[in-house]
Amino acid sequence: MKNYIYFTLFLVILSIFMSCTSKNTFVKPEYRDKKIRNATLLIPPIVCTDIIHNEEIFNEIGISHAKEVYFSLFSDNFKKFLKSKSTFQKVDYLAYQLQSEFENYVLNLNEKEKINIDLPKKQIEFDSSGEVYILFLQDLIVSFSKEQKETSLPVKHYTVTGDTEKEAIFHSLKMYNYYIKLQTKYAIFDNTLCKVVSYGNVTVKEKYFMPKVIENLMEESINKLVKDILENTPFYNN
Repeated sequence: MKNYIYFTLFLVILSIFMSCTSKNTFVKPEYRDKKIRNATLLIPPIVCTDIIHNEEIFNEIGISHAKEVYFSLFSDNFKKFLKSKSTFQKVDYLAYQLQSEFENYVLNLNEKEKINIDLPKKQIEFDSSGEVYILFLQDLIVSFSKEQKETSLPVKHYTVTGDTEKEAIFHSLKMYNYYIKLQTKYAIFDNTLCKVVSYGNVTVKEKYFMPKVIENLMEESINKLVKDILENTPFYNN
C-alpha cells in the first residue's frame, strides 16, 4: 500500500506541466503569401488587464504579488519574444497614449465567430521611416483556477486532519488541477497602408501542480501567446 501511494504521487508529479492553446485567427488574403522584413512593430500601452483568481489559491497578498510579477514579466518578455520570433527589425512599446481617432471594428473569424476591436480610422503619424505596424491587444485576461480532478483513486475519499507523515501523503494525493490561463483579442495594423493585416482571439492555458511555479508558467504562456499571434503572418520567423 505504501509503495502504491508513492508511485501514485510520482505519477502526479510527472504531470506537473501540461498545456494547451486555443486560437481562432485570421490573416487577410493579401498578406498571406508575403514575407515582410526590416519593418517596425509598435505596441501601444496595454491597459485594463483583468486578473481572475480562486481565493483558495491566492490570498490578497498573493494575488497582489501575482499581478506585480505578471506585469513585470509581460513587459520584459512580450517585446523580447516578439522580436525573436519575427522578422521585424525593431519592436518597441509606445511611451504614450495614441492620439488618434478610433472606431470599433467587427471582424469575422469564421462563419460563426466575430470579434470587436478598436482600431485607428486613419494612419497614425510617427517620427519613423520605413514600414510601421502596430499590434493592438484588447480584453487581455489572466486567470488562475483550481479544479478537483476526477479520479478513481480511493485517496479521493479520505478526509485528513492529522499531521503524521502518512496522513500528509494522503492529503497531498488529493487530485486537483491548477491552471493559469492567458487570453486576449488582438489585431496587427498596417499603419503605412491603414489596413488590418491579421487578427484573432487567442487563449493559452497551462496546467501546473503548485502555484509556486507561477513565474515560469507566466513566461511560457507569454511565449506561446506571441507564437499564436505571429504564426501564418508575413512576420513569422519560422
